[in-house]
Amino acid sequence: MKIRFCAILALLAAFCLISLTQDANAKKEVFELDEVYPLAKDGTIYLRTGDADVKITGSDRKDVHLIIDYEAKKSGIFWDSNDDPFEVDVRAENGNLYIREYDQDKVTIGVVVTNEFIRYDITLEVPQEAKLKITGDDDNYDIRDVQGRIAMSFDDGEALLHNCIGGDYDFEVEDGSIEMIGGSGMLSAFIEDGELFIEDAAFDEIIAEVEDGDIEIATTLKDGGRYRLGSDDGDIMLTVLSGGGEFQAVYDDGRVRASGEFIVEDEDEEFTLYKLPGGTAKVKLRTEDGRIKLSR
Repeated sequence: MKIRFCAILALLAAFCLISLTQDANAKKEVFELDEVYPLAKDGTIYLRTGDADVKITGSDRKDVHLIIDYEAKKSGIFWDSNDDPFEVDVRAENGNLYIREYDQDKVTIGVVVTNEFIRYDITLEVPQEAKLKITGDDDNYDIRDVQGRIAMSFDDGEALLHNCIGGDYDFEVEDGSIEMIGGSGMLSAFIEDGELFIEDAAFDEIIAEVEDGDIEIATTLKDGGRYRLGSDDGDIMLTVLSGGGEFQAVYDDGRVRASGEFIVEDEDEEFTLYKLPGGTAKVKLRTEDGRIKLSR
């Protein structure tokens, strides 16, 4: 009798488990948007998202074409789920465009529950002169041919900027990397844990600081321009495409190396002063535990 009762309980448990698993497999969410929005000639696009793959392309259009393609699913074994739906608020206001992903409250009762993104793609085709102000968390960005000011603040992501020569860039990254191909004007960048890589640029001024990671920049130097590069625990590699000036290298527990065109003016155990003929730029480089390499 006892064995029969245990067998019935086992069958009931198996039935409940199958029912719960089927319920879990049915939890899928889709969000799609394909719209065109106005933007003033001097307008800014404000974008706030998380976990998205974002592609932004500048073109000769005068408005903004926005496409969002989102699909996610919940899997596992659970008895109840009361999640807020995925939503993105898009508003054209005062000549600007605001794109903001709503925060989702997820309340699930069960065990072994996972939320999985199948895809989350955001595509923007914007006017070339558009300005961008981007805030993200675990996003990846591909930005091309945008000539307006670009400000980015994100955590745990990567950004590639190609042929964005608007002249004003402000980056703040907690755990991620920035790669630029082309660039001009003023660059300000702070990266807590990651890398800054720039090639084929023509900056007038750079302030770049990486706490734990490398800086590699290839740029022309403007006469009278000021450039300050620092890394607490990483290497700094600066390639001068054209121009020249004065280079101060400071290193606590590292070393510095420069190609033959750089002339040593002064040096001690933790400091070297170079001159490079061909210009009047002022360059300061600092690393606590890394290497500094200068080349032309």
